[in-house]
Amino acid sequence: MYPYQELIDESLDAYPEGAPLDLNKFHRVLTETGLRTPVLWLLGDFSEFSGVVQSLEKRHVQNKELELHLGFRGLADRDYRFAAERFEQAQRLAGGDATSSYYRILALAYAGEQEEAERLLAQLRLNGKGGHDRRFWDYCTRTLGLKIDASPISLQ
Repeated sequence: MYPYQELIDESLDAYPEGAPLDLNKFHRVLTETGLRTPVLWLLGDFSEFSGVVQSLEKRHVQNKELELHLGFRGLADRDYRFAAERFEQAQRLAGGDATSSYYRILALAYAGEQEEAERLLAQLRLNGKGGHDRRFWDYCTRTLGLKIDASPISLQ
């Protein structure tokens, strides 16, 4: 059996819309293998072979979903800076949604840009977005080594 066959098989399971990304599995595939497609599957990107993303990109379409998928491709290719740029663009197009911020923080951390990732984490916390996802915060501190200011937020 192929050493990562179990991870590949698990990544084939389609996650229902809105289901959380299994961060530990994602980290393992991303850091222990050079596999590309399972990263995309774990992120819920099953459009790799349809050509839709490439077609829209060639037509210079400006769209949050397209930017997210381009960011996913960047993560899968281990081009973390490119991924962070795409997630930043998705964030702009969506008016600063938390989902794009989560992915951008991950990409920045994997790119070794800890300070920028920590700044974005603090910004999310200040804006009151994402504080409900304890799983993500724990992953950022334990697995990615990011520091999160736990002091109370002053509204003055």
